[in-house]
Amino acid sequence: MQWEKMTPKEFSEYIKSGNRICILPIGSMEKHGEHLPLGNDTLKAYQYCLKASEKVRSVVMPPFYFTHVPMAVVQPGAINIPVSELLKHFELICDEIGRNGFSKIVLASAHGGNKTWLPALIKDMAVKDKNYHLFYYRIPLFIRSTVEKLFENQQDIGGHGGAAETAIGLYLFEDAVDKQEMVDQQPIYGNSADFDFGNSDNTYDFVRSYPRFYSGNPSKATRDIGKTLFNEAVDNFADTLRKIAAVDINALNSEKLQFFKKFNNPHLKPEDKNSI
Repeated sequence: MQWEKMTPKEFSEYIKSGNRICILPIGSMEKHGEHLPLGNDTLKAYQYCLKASEKVRSVVMPPFYFTHVPMAVVQPGAINIPVSELLKHFELICDEIGRNGFSKIVLASAHGGNKTWLPALIKDMAVKDKNYHLFYYRIPLFIRSTVEKLFENQQDIGGHGGAAETAIGLYLFEDAVDKQEMVDQQPIYGNSADFDFGNSDNTYDFVRSYPRFYSGNPSKATRDIGKTLFNEAVDNFADTLRKIAAVDINALNSEKLQFFKKFNNPHLKPEDKNSI
């Protein structure tokens, strides 16, 4: 169910039904090679969420396009929002979702860069005693064991804008894919070997490794492959939603209560957790 398409009566009936699960699709606005649309991640996230919600009854919020893409700003069309602003913004959004009666909120992301701040958001919320419970689900680009069977050359699969991701785009929004640009845009990788930082990360790692903001060979993508990858990812997401739905909200609230007992008295011993 799409939040924006529900009538007030439908909305209230859903909340009264006891399910009370809301999904927030989160993507990005950035380049994925010359062939995919700038909203690629968000367009995918929304479709994953809508299809999964058909399998596990839940309400899907309108998708959120604008997130943290600091490296993408060197390419046309990127919209980058600082993490500090995103944390505040999504807390406000979740508070409003909770105020409307939802007890479980699933932040479903199809943009790899969101893994840097979404986990921080849900952990930060732990000490704020909200009237809802947050879950972060990272929608996988593909299932490795499956995708390896669909491509003869494993280097074609790639990641950011490669054959696998392009195939999903062809299945979901073929009209927005520039097929003339679906070529093997060599060089695939940049000059990441020019620097040796050991096992550390560096500010410009991504843009150094992927100067054209894609990896893989999109010319090998097909709509049929995209359908297979998409449906498998939807099934996996639906399995996760079923588990979230099955968790007793009273048990979650009880766990939170015990957390705040300890939070308000950090010297309380575990065996004394029920003594207050």
